[in-house]
Amino acid sequence: MNTFNFNPFNSYRSAQATKWLVIINIIIFILQFNFGDRFIQLFGLIPYQITHHLWLWQIVTYMFLHGGFFHILMNMFVLWMFGRDIESNWGTREFLKFYFLCGLGAALLTILTGPNALSISIGASGAVYGILAAFAIMYPNTIIYIYFIIP
Repeated sequence: MNTFNFNPFNSYRSAQATKWLVIINIIIFILQFNFGDRFIQLFGLIPYQITHHLWLWQIVTYMFLHGGFFHILMNMFVLWMFGRDIESNWGTREFLKFYFLCGLGAALLTILTGPNALSISIGASGAVYGILAAFAIMYPNTIIYIYFIIP
């Protein structure tokens, strides 16, 4: 894709995985606040639970929980803004593999740096930062506006 002809609104139709990731995250965010702290303790990433009790599902489920409205808003905005074009370029299967590989990599680093930690990690930030980095590598000349004003 030529970055000089880059149009961020061209790819919205073909980015089905991006759309569904945003929808699923929002649904789980609503569930999370309806079920409370026990839900977060069960599905958030707690290195101690993984290394001592083999709660391996947390390596994936933590990516769908968020710490508050602005946490999910920023993660989903960045995913939507940059993920659509990457998915359109790579295809849905490769995009999803990359997204989850980045999220799993973030989980693995969290576990390796504190295998006995009882703190809870939640959010799609690891996966989203991977998408952001991929976009920067693929489209290095694209102008991004901070606060919709500053290029």
